[in-house]
Amino acid sequence: MKPIILHIIPTLGKAGAETALVRLVSGSIARFPGFGHVVVVLTVPGFWSSELQSKNVSVFYLGLNGCSSIFSALFKSIKIVKNIKPSIIHGWMYHSCLLSFILHFFFRSSRIVWGIRNSVPVGSPSLTWLIRSVMAVLSRLDLVNILYVSKESMSSHMTAGFSEKKGSIIPNFVNFNPGGVSLFHANSHLNLNSPIRSIVILSVARYHKVKGHKIFLKSLSRLRSADVNFVALMAGHGVDDDNLDLLSLREELGLKDCVSFLGHKSKMGDLFYASDIYCLHSLSEGFPNSLLEASSYGLTCVATKVGGVDEVVSNSSLLATPGSDVDLFHALKYACYLSDSERQNIGNANRKLVFDRFGENRILGLYNDFYEKL
Repeated sequence: MKPIILHIIPTLGKAGAETALVRLVSGSIARFPGFGHVVVVLTVPGFWSSELQSKNVSVFYLGLNGCSSIFSALFKSIKIVKNIKPSIIHGWMYHSCLLSFILHFFFRSSRIVWGIRNSVPVGSPSLTWLIRSVMAVLSRLDLVNILYVSKESMSSHMTAGFSEKKGSIIPNFVNFNPGGVSLFHANSHLNLNSPIRSIVILSVARYHKVKGHKIFLKSLSRLRSADVNFVALMAGHGVDDDNLDLLSLREELGLKDCVSFLGHKSKMGDLFYASDIYCLHSLSEGFPNSLLEASSYGLTCVATKVGGVDEVVSNSSLLATPGSDVDLFHALKYACYLSDSERQNIGNANRKLVFDRFGENRILGLYNDFYEKL
């Protein structure tokens, strides 16, 4: 019987950690069948549930919903571990990492992996701070193995008290887009009311304060004041015409005719093909999947200096200080003032870097080697 890796994750929503988990499990089944994979979700079914079901991956839901359900969820997870007898318990994100430590004592032959998917943000909620503080103490124990998603994630956690003697880094990966750069532009492909020569700027992020959508809109207002001819496409869960905060700010900044809120898109290829520039405007990240996706489509990328961004975007003129709309404006203006051929050269270089360093085969191989050495 093949050894089992039990993955524990809070949700199966369409966010970075969940996407990385599903890609890892799906890809490993085909390429590295030496391990079996089982997923335990702290809450209820989500966006990726059907994808895992289609791969015949066993998924268990603990139904955690507030303090009143903690003990019920814990008992369910203990029962699952005793039945499955996993060789490795891999926790994804803080709450799941802490649960993986607890479950180890009910099946002591299992190895523990903590998947740290974020950098340490400023002003964490008190519960998150408490869990991270407990984990920092536990990280010094020999039985804990830590897997960070980027150099920034590792260094910020070590600064926060995590063991400096251990920690491996495996970044996110992208299912590489084999096509070339499309000649479509958003103006014709998406029927936007703007001149065909407009530069198309794309943003993809779920609506959350840490994603910096308002900073992005303020930077676009400055860009327009600088007489840059552009249209901006903003996609992501909650970034739609029902979002009153974003609608109000767009109206206040006079951007209604050049900024479109597209909401969640299950297939992003057309949007990447339609765009000239991709902008990541987060205040904090671990290692952004969307930046890898945009790079795989050969886009010039502008990004705030968060997470592992500098491992993908090396040109300092395309990087901005997180939370600064002025800094982001200057980076966007620099990208917009590049010629088409200059942007194409940058995009081609981005595409090659992603293929060489963050391609699916390479990163899946790193995971498999990591698991085998435990």
